[in-house]
Amino acid sequence: MLFVDYFKALNQEERKALAKKSKTTVGYLKQIAWGKPAGAVMCNTIERETNGEVTREELRPDIFKKETPTEAA
Repeated sequence: MLFVDYFKALNQEERKALAKKSKTTVGYLKQIAWGKPAGAVMCNTIERETNGEVTREELRPDIFKKETPTEAA
C-alpha cells in the first residue's frame, strides 16, 4: 500500500499516534506521504508501525529491493 493512501485513511488522532510511535511529527509523516524521501531508519519504522501495510520497499525502492526467489536461494 502506498504510504499516502495509508496516511490519508487515518484520522487526526491516529496520525498523532503513528507519529508518536515513530518518534517523529505528524508534519514529517505528511511530508513523506506527499513524496519527501524517508531515510532508511524511518522506512523501517513506518513498516513496523503500520504492521507491514506499508513496506520499506514501497517507501524507498532505490534503497530496498524486494527479494526474488532466485536471490533468496
